[in-house]
Amino acid sequence: MYVFIYISCMHHPEFDKYAYQSGIDVGLGYCCAAIFHMNKIEVIPNEHGQQTTPHWIAFHDSDIHVGESAKVHAINDAANSLYDIGRIAGKSFSDPALQTDMKELPYKVVDKLGGRPHVQVSYKGGIKEFIPEQITALVLERIKENAEIFLGKEVSHCVLTVPAHYTEQQRIASKHAATICGINVLRVINEPTAAAMAYGLEKTGRGHILVFDLGSGTFDVSLLAIEDGVFDVKATAGDSRLGGVDFDQRLVSFCVAEFKRKHKKDPTGGDCPP
Repeated sequence: MYVFIYISCMHHPEFDKYAYQSGIDVGLGYCCAAIFHMNKIEVIPNEHGQQTTPHWIAFHDSDIHVGESAKVHAINDAANSLYDIGRIAGKSFSDPALQTDMKELPYKVVDKLGGRPHVQVSYKGGIKEFIPEQITALVLERIKENAEIFLGKEVSHCVLTVPAHYTEQQRIASKHAATICGINVLRVINEPTAAAMAYGLEKTGRGHILVFDLGSGTFDVSLLAIEDGVFDVKATAGDSRLGGVDFDQRLVSFCVAEFKRKHKKDPTGGDCPP
């Protein structure tokens, strides 16, 4: 949803004084940034020339891998490779949804600071613990660096999108991640609203719009009312465990079950022949 936000903010006097804001989509699986320039949207490529950067961080000795290299590192060291951070940020450790997600994560999530979840990894010869926002901030910092190289100017402001069902704590966590790496968040916009803006629907007058948003981690359905270019979210519902990642997990579970049935071995338990 990164593209749409910037279009909307360029038409608002509140943002006119900022020469280079970027719209950033901090997705569960991938992150992306874009800029509105010369009446067109430009997606900012990462250091590999790709338009999206995996929302992954991996720790190895004293090195930190970001994005695609972190996903590669996970093949040999899953316990120190972090992903799906968006499902941890802004939640308490006792949250039932988080407890369910933790069972499927290869890395450790621990209870710290009175119920605040931290991820635990091996780093620089010891055990280190980070709040989820610190992990996301590492990805955003890389995106910020790429944007500054692309533009030749400092990027210090942005607009973020979040799923419509996000709680206030989850929205605060998203903003905190950007603040950690020195980015001032001008506004946080619901993804369905951003999607409607992307199609220029604010120019259609009055009416109602139904937006389906299927992402890598969530599935949202939102009903928006539009009048004189202003969007109002009338209702929203969704499933935070019905995204592309969840489809992948179901497929893996099915394949594992079939392998057990046919070969009487568990490929997840280490007793499967190479």
